[in-house]
Amino acid sequence: MNKKKTKNKVKIIKTIKPVSNNNLFTEVQKNSIISTVIEYARVHPEMLTPSMKKVDKKLLDIKIKKNISITLDKVIKTNNKRTTSPDELTSLYLEDYYGHQKNNRNLYIDGYAVQKKAEMQIGELLELYIQKEFFKYGWCCSGSTIEHVDFVKKKGNNGEVFQIKNSDNTENNAASGVRKIENKQGIKKWVRRNSTYGLNEYINQKKILNLYFWDDYPDEDIKIKLSEDGFRIFIKNYFNNITQAN
Repeated sequence: MNKKKTKNKVKIIKTIKPVSNNNLFTEVQKNSIISTVIEYARVHPEMLTPSMKKVDKKLLDIKIKKNISITLDKVIKTNNKRTTSPDELTSLYLEDYYGHQKNNRNLYIDGYAVQKKAEMQIGELLELYIQKEFFKYGWCCSGSTIEHVDFVKKKGNNGEVFQIKNSDNTENNAASGVRKIENKQGIKKWVRRNSTYGLNEYINQKKILNLYFWDDYPDEDIKIKLSEDGFRIFIKNYFNNITQAN
């Protein structure tokens, strides 16, 4: 008599992947920010980015919501994991013509990569700082939905638009033609720091001096509430309050 072979069934338990959260904004706040930008986009469709202009009008609100949510929910991870392989020729060039020591090659490679990443992340944190502190004053992050614009502020029927940059040397789209468009559109621009102030002191003495423009912030109602110290405190609190997925 043949015995039937039975297979032991393995029960597969689906696990819910934990989600990282920056814990900065409530759902009510996020919906208010998104609604403000959507309203502005409806009144000023010509201000949308090229990619947003291609979106079907029936799907535009959903696309804007998704885009802005990515910015508001941003969880910045401070790891040293590289995403590209270094070019050996760059190291050889620095060693031959800039006097870099070969035994410090990896230190230069990794240090440069982390420095660039940190500068980019500080720019992202700057946007979150402004949004967190000034949501109650009508400031609304627009993600990458409005051309050359980082924030929309509620003001009457039209609203005001702002471009915010971490440093004057990170300002993108600096061509004169683009600046004319930005001026015509009434985009108010602000940068956090001057990139060349204190250059000689650093070259000659390795002393770091900075010039910040918090006093020139383009909103009289709130600029007295902004400061470099406040921004640095925000960054510390940001990383303390993040709920990281394991």
